[in-house]
Amino acid sequence: MTAIACPLLAPLPTTEVSHNSSQNYGARILDPQYQVAAGLRRRLDAGTYPPGERFPAVAELATELDGAPSTVQKAVAAPREEGRLYTVLGQGSFVSKP
Repeated sequence: MTAIACPLLAPLPTTEVSHNSSQNYGARILDPQYQVAAGLRRRLDAGTYPPGERFPAVAELATELDGAPSTVQKAVAAPREEGRLYTVLGQGSFVSKP
């Protein structure tokens, strides 16, 4: 897994996850999907993608962030489910108007 170098996608606090039900190793991990989703929310809040503008394609974002397309696809689903993005079939995703 490659670290995300984009300054708008700063790391979030990690969460405790037990890797084994019989032993808790105290491993601290950060799910990249949530990190990318939080960064996309910050970009939307900052106006990087103005309302009504086409949102970058998953492949474009994956290249920019040096991340896996599947991770970026899952991350983009979060703002879409929140109503911050909408999709027009055959045209792509767009930023919702407030």
